[in-house]
Amino acid sequence: MIGEALDRLMTRAEVDRWYDSIYISLGIFLTAFAYAFTRYSEWVNGSYPYTMVPLYIADKAISWTALWMIIVSPFAGNVLALGAIRSNWESCSAVDKTMYVFGALFVIPSVFFFLIPWGVWFILRSLLSNALYLSQGKDKAFAPIKAMLVDIVSLKHESGVVGFFFVLTHAFMGALVAMPAYKSKWFDDKGRFYGNNEVSMAFGVTAATLITAVTIRSLFGKTSWIKLKLMYNFVAPLGAFLAAMHVVLMGYSGWNKLFDYNTKKGQPSITWVSSMFPLFVLAAHVFLSIFGTKKRVGKQMIWKHSATYAAFKKHQLLNDEFVLALRNQNVVPIHAMNATGHKAKEVDFAGENKVPDLHEVEQHSLFSGSEVSC
Repeated sequence: MIGEALDRLMTRAEVDRWYDSIYISLGIFLTAFAYAFTRYSEWVNGSYPYTMVPLYIADKAISWTALWMIIVSPFAGNVLALGAIRSNWESCSAVDKTMYVFGALFVIPSVFFFLIPWGVWFILRSLLSNALYLSQGKDKAFAPIKAMLVDIVSLKHESGVVGFFFVLTHAFMGALVAMPAYKSKWFDDKGRFYGNNEVSMAFGVTAATLITAVTIRSLFGKTSWIKLKLMYNFVAPLGAFLAAMHVVLMGYSGWNKLFDYNTKKGQPSITWVSSMFPLFVLAAHVFLSIFGTKKRVGKQMIWKHSATYAAFKKHQLLNDEFVLALRNQNVVPIHAMNATGHKAKEVDFAGENKVPDLHEVEQHSLFSGSEVSC
């Protein structure tokens, strides 16, 4: 019965992980929509009427969310890697220290870009989630922040899948507005794309194809790393880079007026704001990975997503209560019985007092292997 309780707790944790990834996407989407509405609506800095909000302006927020969701886990991994180097500075090699300096040049601005979505996500999960910010190490300094970063990294499967659906939605909505009436700057007098926009579309379609391939592979579940290495080490980053360049090539011509008050009252272009975050994240990832820095600093300790860790701790508590009940009159606590829906007389105590470690617990998860080293 303890094993069944573990299965149910871990299944609940899997569901909570999907909810958490949705909360991240909502945090990004709400931020992106507010920015797009402010910049393009005639009620604020733009000139577009309210009739263009449901499709044209919303599509900008959806494409922004899609791009950031497929890169958010590497972002958290970069921050954790820098934190691990900083915490063990004396024992780190000269190469890792050098990569720390170069990586920080890109990680710091990426943190700045993600602050508002991070805050919205914090509010959403604080209101709607149960297991949050569980410290899993001896070092309690910045434990809640580190726990949130670990949660983001460990959601790389879920956040990628959710991001894919935003990509799919953007593909349909973007196709509906890809016409001169909406995108007059994209087309020449013959109704054809200008060169930069044609390359942008080619990059976008290729990125969507690569992201679809990675998503399909993710949905197949766990397998040996030799089968996944090409997909996750090369195809996924390439897809994210092409997606970012798809955005850059659309709007770079107006970047010379990013903070010009006479242009949208100094509100920077949405193509610049939405593309800089993934480009900074990818650049930091390259610097921290090219000489194996991430791999080396990632062997210090294994943390799990807060929901997974909370489920494991609850299972340990139930197991301890069962063992105690066996020693005291052989009576099982009623709330422990309720965790599995069994009656006390149906319990088979044989072999029930073995407590699995956290690595064994992960084997009960459909998405096992999503643990993060930090």
